[in-house]
Amino acid sequence: MDIKPTAQVTLVTTKGNIDIQLFPKELPELCREFIRNCVNKKYVGLEFSKVTSSLIQTLQIDSSPEIKREKNSRIKFNTRGSVGLLRIENTRMSSANGFFISLDPISAYSADYVFIGNVVGDSIYNVVKIKDSELKPGTDMPLYSVRITDCVATQPYFDDLQERTSVLNLDKKRKKQKIAVSLQFEEENDENVGEQSEFVVRPAHELLIGNKSTKGSERVNTTTKETEPQIIEAKSLKISRAKGIRDPSIDPYQSDLDFSEDEISYETLRMHKFICRQ
Repeated sequence: MDIKPTAQVTLVTTKGNIDIQLFPKELPELCREFIRNCVNKKYVGLEFSKVTSSLIQTLQIDSSPEIKREKNSRIKFNTRGSVGLLRIENTRMSSANGFFISLDPISAYSADYVFIGNVVGDSIYNVVKIKDSELKPGTDMPLYSVRITDCVATQPYFDDLQERTSVLNLDKKRKKQKIAVSLQFEEENDENVGEQSEFVVRPAHELLIGNKSTKGSERVNTTTKETEPQIIEAKSLKISRAKGIRDPSIDPYQSDLDFSEDEISYETLRMHKFICRQ
């Protein structure tokens, strides 16, 4: 009968997410420390320092305590994507200060290392991407850094280990929300409570046309004001040039024979003392 996992974490790497199911019921001490490191973000920035055809391995952190070796005979490295903890140097003790993920079912590892979980789902392909990384010449280290950028305990199992941050969207970037702008008009005086002011929004081109027409009307008004004195002056000249009435005592001619402003006809000339012959 297969053992059912009771906890799960997600490691966010530069090559994609890796989902890992754990067995804290069977291995409480080691799984607890592994989940604690995820909750406290201690794996963030940790690089995968060793890449071979059969496994990928991280560097080690210094903050995890030494834990006595836990074993469960029912849990073995018999599946692809098995997650095991690294041993403390020169000891047979395992610690959650580093881990590796196998890409081949290597049963020989069961005697020397502790297996705490397994990679599940399509995230195994992201493990393969890390395995296929270009290596530095003559080494098993990736040429370009592959590291963990975030880690989340999606199912911590232990009640006292809770994620400090809210639920994260690991695969999709959140879209920025548009800021809603509302216009509020406050009344300046209490006396104008019953009055409503109209707020009209006009296109820019209408405002430009309105400005042009206003300038045009100002020019017309200015022209009108400038021409008014000229009109008055012209009227005064016309009045001054009007023909005066002759005095009969001075002029022997009859005043009714004065030339009018109308066209001068032959009859008018004949009535004067000038002799006009046909």
